[in-house]
Amino acid sequence: MLILVAVAGLVLWEAKGRELVLMTEVCAAATDIKQGEALEASLFNVVPVPRGSLVRGAVAPDELGSLNGAVAASFIPEGAALSSAYIVTPDAAARANDSYFTIDGSWIYMCSSALRRGDKAEIISADGAKNFGVFDVGFVKGADSEEVRETAGGGAGFGGADAESRVDATSPIDHVEIVTQLRTYLAIKKYAESVSGPSLILVGKGIVK
Repeated sequence: MLILVAVAGLVLWEAKGRELVLMTEVCAAATDIKQGEALEASLFNVVPVPRGSLVRGAVAPDELGSLNGAVAASFIPEGAALSSAYIVTPDAAARANDSYFTIDGSWIYMCSSALRRGDKAEIISADGAKNFGVFDVGFVKGADSEEVRETAGGGAGFGGADAESRVDATSPIDHVEIVTQLRTYLAIKKYAESVSGPSLILVGKGIVK
């Protein structure tokens, strides 16, 4: 009887117990998935893997529904476990084509002296007829190409409670680098160069981070 019970216990352990105690379920690619391909539940199988072998950021089966149209950040081979490193949200995917572009000082009709790296800036034409949008500010440079900073540190946010810390800067602003896509930048550049003299107003809109 004891032998039978031991054998039955061993069978149950191998059949279910090991999986319940030592394994966990993750999502693995059912086929090769190309970079940029939209991710959906049908592209994945649910497979058990040892808990000690889990990849960082592994996606559990009940998390598949939260992908919401995300795309593959890189090629995912068949059988590979899905992790957060493979997932790019639609917004992040669009921003992958963003770059730093310079708003030349000769284009700037007016720019707040309190504008700093990490703020957002709305760019409009000096006559108010064109609005090019709101952009993340990557860098704010002086004539010596050094970053413009507060002499006393601080700067908790554009127009915020600690705005007084931006009273004194290391130098006047000469030019600003914004984060955007080439097509948008070329539209700004084309307009600025088509107008005689400074033509753009940069309006500080608030801190990014």
